[in-house]
Amino acid sequence: MNLPNLVEGQAYWPHLAIPNWNMNKTSTFYEVNLAVSDDIFKMFKDAGFSHFFLNEPGTKTFTPDPVIKFATFATNQDGTVIDPPPFSNKDGKAMYKTSNGFADAPDESTERGSNGQPLRATAKDFRIGNGSTLAIEFEKYEYGKVNKVVRPKLKGVRVIDLIEYEPADAQPQPAFAS
Repeated sequence: MNLPNLVEGQAYWPHLAIPNWNMNKTSTFYEVNLAVSDDIFKMFKDAGFSHFFLNEPGTKTFTPDPVIKFATFATNQDGTVIDPPPFSNKDGKAMYKTSNGFADAPDESTERGSNGQPLRATAKDFRIGNGSTLAIEFEKYEYGKVNKVVRPKLKGVRVIDLIEYEPADAQPQPAFAS
């Protein structure tokens, strides 16, 4: 069975606007852990993706489902910053910033740039929270001569159902009582 170019699932611990450090603090990545179906997970396993990016069902505390980590470097080898992956709506079309959030097409509520053109939504405009349904565009990426690594390289993000992330410090806190 051929791998699809687009994989849908529930997002956990997404770092799609602000990159995340690797374990050694030597590189940063845009990444998302995507809870997927057993069938999709098996396809990735059978395609030879490295175990670092595949988590068997029940091995993550945030979901009982199998999880695939999609990632792409946030800097080039020379240190140049790479833009976050592009975002689109569920149909793959650009999304626009509006006074109420986002829209699939510009209208009177669409925010405009200094040139009067509608502003397209970017990764920094989204606050993707755990449990959001995303469809991830990816490519199979292989590297390493001695220890070959095969990973699902993050290419783009389609927002299917957004659950907006709300940081803990944004929650109303009870007054301190002595």
